[in-house]
Amino acid sequence: MMENISKQHVQLPIDEDKDKLDPSEVLVYLTIKRHQNKESKKAFPSLQTISEESGASVPTVRKIIKRLIDTNYITCEKEGRKHVYSFNPYKTYEVFSYEFLDEKKLSFTEKAYLACSQKYMIKEKGKGIIQYTNEELSKLINMPKSTISKVNRSLESKNLLTVVENGLKNTKVFDMNAYGQAIVFILKNHEERIGDSEGRLDTVEDRLDTVEDMVKYLYKRQLEKDEEEGRKPQFIM
Repeated sequence: MMENISKQHVQLPIDEDKDKLDPSEVLVYLTIKRHQNKESKKAFPSLQTISEESGASVPTVRKIIKRLIDTNYITCEKEGRKHVYSFNPYKTYEVFSYEFLDEKKLSFTEKAYLACSQKYMIKEKGKGIIQYTNEELSKLINMPKSTISKVNRSLESKNLLTVVENGLKNTKVFDMNAYGQAIVFILKNHEERIGDSEGRLDTVEDRLDTVEDMVKYLYKRQLEKDEEEGRKPQFIM
């Protein structure tokens, strides 16, 4: 059933050598990158479009774009009245579906929180599991602890998060499929299938190499036998 879900997604850099963005900056970055042209690899959404799609105000979008430029996530050029954005290279990334970015039941802050937190989730069977305390997570994603607590309560009320009490470090279990992030598991399954196929090909190649070596060995033995018995070679490779 999950395989029928659209595979359209946006990549978010998570390179350790890049400056860490705060949640609102992450969400605006994803919103801009969603408009990336497949051929030119550039995007040119208006400030109003970015504002409407992300949920951030136009002044906030302006401020965040400056920060994205300063931290080397994007570059921006003007072509007439149009701003054209290019995305700087990165090594590793998390993926976010169009369904997640368009999810109406999530607020700007909730989306920003989930986007930043995904890097720290253990992902399995449609769930994202975080075992950091709110205080630890606050330092990791640059979001105030009080905001994290508030967002967690909101996500619990929407049945998107279950908090399991286990001492000092309550485990947070996010229902990633329910808020549009099934793409993570679709792509993971796809990569695993590719890995399995490559593994099977390696095995076949190994077997072929073994057969080839055996044929060469038998051919050599036959040549030696023919020579000993004064016959012309019976086989020619």
